[in-house]
Amino acid sequence: MNPYIASYYHHKDNSVENADFLIVVSIMDFADCIFSVLAGYLIRIFEPFWVASVGTFLSLIIVFCSSYIGNPILFCWVFGLSIGLLSANIFFPVIWIVWNQIPSNKATSNGLLLAGLNLGPAFFGIIFTMIVNPHNYEAKTIQSNGKEDQKIFDKDVSDRVPMTIRWIVVISFLCSFLGFALIKRKWKSENIEDDATKSTMTFKDMLKNWKAWNLFFILFFGLSSMTYIFNTYKIIGMNNINDDHFVSFIGSLASVLSCFGRIFFGYILNKYLWKRVMAISYILEAAFFITFGLMFDNELFYSLYVIIMFFLSMPCFNGIMIQTDKNFPRDKWILTYVSLSCIPAFALPYIFEKFLTPEIGYGWTLCVLGTFQLIAAFQTIFHDVEAMKVENEKLIEDSEEVLK
Repeated sequence: MNPYIASYYHHKDNSVENADFLIVVSIMDFADCIFSVLAGYLIRIFEPFWVASVGTFLSLIIVFCSSYIGNPILFCWVFGLSIGLLSANIFFPVIWIVWNQIPSNKATSNGLLLAGLNLGPAFFGIIFTMIVNPHNYEAKTIQSNGKEDQKIFDKDVSDRVPMTIRWIVVISFLCSFLGFALIKRKWKSENIEDDATKSTMTFKDMLKNWKAWNLFFILFFGLSSMTYIFNTYKIIGMNNINDDHFVSFIGSLASVLSCFGRIFFGYILNKYLWKRVMAISYILEAAFFITFGLMFDNELFYSLYVIIMFFLSMPCFNGIMIQTDKNFPRDKWILTYVSLSCIPAFALPYIFEKFLTPEIGYGWTLCVLGTFQLIAAFQTIFHDVEAMKVENEKLIEDSEEVLK
């Protein structure tokens, strides 16, 4: 969506660039993290179903209204905050519902839920492209501060952006309505593991716990690279291949295959050691990031690299969720604070696009992000997972005493 929205506002103000709209991702994730913490408290007062459903439909209304905004700065804030609110109200409340209904095989359950998140870009990305640019018009090359070329679509395409956003909201509303109609509303309060009153740590204890901080930074370094390629693969493709429909198709195909990646890695995380799975995936992804710059001009290798990098990034968030749950079995609320690392991770694409990439280019920027993956692998290898066994044994003993 970024190139289309940027083109729309560029025709209103020539100083607007593609990179300016990557701040939407930062705003979106900041709102996602803040509203996720709020959702974590609200589900202690209201049923998770109502937190998710009311928040979702409210968010979609705001997104619809954002399509009428003519100021690019105001649009970035309204659109970013509403998408962040949408994500926060859907993801964690639904996770709690699924964990409550199916407490076993959490990694597989998470994989299925996260696969749904990947279907969004696959489904809506191709629909957005086909509505806004049905005739596959090529974007024109313009100079960006004399340093880096960028692609901007003509008004024949850009003028269709507001209408396309409204159609996407209508489709999202119908899909959400169907999804909530299928969700179980009854909460199994007898599930001892889900009892929020059994918390063993305070907020101050969490701040002093190095395992929580290590998980925080593993997620930051692992997610930073993923968010960057998710937000720039189309810009890179348009700069080097300049076939809008082809690049959009590759992005959608990568998202669809990533759905299988979510499920695949969910199964793998249930079956094999967490350290082994996560470290190998980070190291492999680092290799692809570092060498991607050599493949920009080749359609085949560009396609393969995008698909593989999308696929290899799939265990990142799921793995952190599972390990946080294992490290802190009675303090699931800690996950919402570990997830706050998403704020700097999602801010990184905007910062790099504005200040780093114009100076060193996309190839070297991807090398930097490959280094981030290696740091995440190093942290994963030395993460303390042995302590969780003691906590889990204590949890089992306490549960047995309660059952007696």
